[in-house]
Amino acid sequence: MLAHLDIETVREGDLVIGTLPVNMIADITERGASYRHLVMEVPAERRGQDLSAEEMEGYGARLEAFSAGRPSRRKGAERRP
Repeated sequence: MLAHLDIETVREGDLVIGTLPVNMIADITERGASYRHLVMEVPAERRGQDLSAEEMEGYGARLEAFSAGRPSRRKGAERRP
């Protein structure tokens, strides 16, 4: 487990698991790695607090695959001024 992901260490074929912002997910997938997001239905009053494994399970914790990309970096994408 890492406290902070250095995007420069991500390589093609890697699997990254976390709760990252979309710009970092785009960086990961653009490098040829896969991303799995930790998804849970956490009530507002419990957000921002540490959760036990049992609580996470109760909130439906699961890993879901996501990918993201920047339209400006896709093949054939038009550049805006």
